[in-house]
Amino acid sequence: KNLQAYFGMIKNIDDNVGRLLKFLKTQQLDQNTIIVFTSDHGGMNGEHALFGKYKPYQASVSVPFLIKYPGKIKGGKIIDSATSNNDFTPTLLNMLLGPQSTSGMYFDGVDRSEQWLNNDMKIDDPQQTVYSAYHNNNWFAAITSRLKLVISPTDVEWLFDMKMDPDELYNFYFTERLSAEAKTMRAQAFAEMKKYGWSMSQTWRCKDDPNRVYSGVAGREKFGTWNCRFLSQLPQKWRNIFCDPKTSHAAYACPDSCADHCLGMCHDPPDGIMHACDDNFECKKLKCSRLSRLDPDLREKYCTNKLSRTEVCPMTCKGWCFFQKPDETCFDHPGKMYQIKNTGEIQNCCYLSRQRRKEKTRICEDNFFSNAAKKCPNTCNRQCSITRGNWQSISGICHKKITSTLDSLDSQFTS
Repeated sequence: KNLQAYFGMIKNIDDNVGRLLKFLKTQQLDQNTIIVFTSDHGGMNGEHALFGKYKPYQASVSVPFLIKYPGKIKGGKIIDSATSNNDFTPTLLNMLLGPQSTSGMYFDGVDRSEQWLNNDMKIDDPQQTVYSAYHNNNWFAAITSRLKLVISPTDVEWLFDMKMDPDELYNFYFTERLSAEAKTMRAQAFAEMKKYGWSMSQTWRCKDDPNRVYSGVAGREKFGTWNCRFLSQLPQKWRNIFCDPKTSHAAYACPDSCADHCLGMCHDPPDGIMHACDDNFECKKLKCSRLSRLDPDLREKYCTNKLSRTEVCPMTCKGWCFFQKPDETCFDHPGKMYQIKNTGEIQNCCYLSRQRRKEKTRICEDNFFSNAAKKCPNTCNRQCSITRGNWQSISGICHKKITSTLDSLDSQFTS
């Protein structure tokens, strides 16, 4: 049904373009009128088992561009060099009015008028590169007439050879034949991301699994169990403690998080609405915020279904985002430390939330016994609970206790 409507609209456009061309000819305007035909980008329409826009495949990112300029551009001319719609405005202005028309003006695109107006009937500059991206940190692509490099924080780099593999089925990034070109395009893409302040210039190097867990090393078992997402959100001095190989396995489980490559990974809009479908193809609309709080297994079902519009909440689907409920009253950090003063034992807010009411009251109300009331005020007021799922989603597995033998924790967390 969707394809019927799509192809019906193509027929409608074709008929009306024909009417317009016929009118220009009957009015003898066809020889002094420039005609440009272009459109929005594609909608996949089932290619790669996908529907909708916002994908880096040609069926989504490509747009047609046809131009008739009587007496200036020869009929049948083909330009295969990569060109962006950002190039259309400066090219058309300079082609019609001359270079002085855009003097002192800034454009994101490039003036391609020399290519369009010269006498060459086929132009293919393999070095000419354009860039395409999806706005919420989903992917960034560098594109030439032959190659397309796609960089994403949710996957390995992909390099498509669109001449050898026009259906874009194979990844050539790791092939020796194209390794030098892949390296060059990667550097160019990174420079372009930094030039325009694209957030992925900082996050695309992060390949950690946000849900991968780690715990204390031998002799530090009580250090707890956490995940990479939790680690990436910690203040620098806390992250340094977790990433110390003498303390935990974080440096092994989350190397990019420990190298500060995974800071600010979530750029999904909390109010973004994703069309989500489950295994039974029952679909609903879910906000990214709601999706982030779902049971991980259920979230995975929605995010792996081919009919789901995962491009709306890509980092939530990956596991990097967690949005608290609007009415959430717990603002304590689950890893925030407090100290039992008479023993020197260090514990944390997450551990405190799991204690029975009588024990929690004893810990919180006696300031001479601990500084928990200062460090974990919401937890002491029973506003934080692991059963709500918030802390478990943030940190992985809410652990039991931090051992008091970690002297570095004593100085860093309780000061």
